[in-house]
Amino acid sequence: MEAVKHDIGGQRELDPMINDPRVKFDRQKRRHHHYSEWVANQFDVSLKHVRSLLRHMYDRYDTVTCYSVHLIKEGDIIYYMDPFIIGFDQEVEGEASDFLGGFRFHAGVKVKGRFGIVTRKIGQTLKVVPINTFNGTGLASKPRSVREEYVELRDAGHCYLHNESPHEPLEVDSAFCEMKREAAVHLISSIVTLSSQILIAGSITPESLEQLHELVYQIEG
Repeated sequence: MEAVKHDIGGQRELDPMINDPRVKFDRQKRRHHHYSEWVANQFDVSLKHVRSLLRHMYDRYDTVTCYSVHLIKEGDIIYYMDPFIIGFDQEVEGEASDFLGGFRFHAGVKVKGRFGIVTRKIGQTLKVVPINTFNGTGLASKPRSVREEYVELRDAGHCYLHNESPHEPLEVDSAFCEMKREAAVHLISSIVTLSSQILIAGSITPESLEQLHELVYQIEG
């Protein structure tokens, strides 16, 4: 945490949203769960994009991770901790992987940092479509039969990163870290809460958010 404070790379400019009464209430109630060295170290701080986002969160929100859903808007790109079960054909390896259980049961689990786009806010819950890179191979590595489930991203300069999805790419409006060029958004929603330790990573344009809502509705029904 001290490393983040002393390496903020410019003048701090706190977001006016932190003065919203709802945010102030959540700050008093929850901020201690989201502002500490222990929270920061849940992320792989050796990654450049993680360090950039931690600095951004400190500069703009005076915290490590989001303590209030009111800091987050629909259309925001977020980075969060995503736990999942490791399949039988996958190796349980790396610092973020382990076996849980004992004599009666056990399962391989892994936690990874994942980007996603917020599509809905429902109370204290976020509906998020996850962003995948497929280990850096991009959507081109997926069968054409499933590419309809994905939409790619393009930057604000209208430079197409890829063109493997049948859908018009979503336009990134702002990004507070480098986004991988192989990124593809899976149009199936996940549920994310504040316990996933959320960092705000950017946003898509309002027009792209409207498009994303339509695509998710088409895929999910």
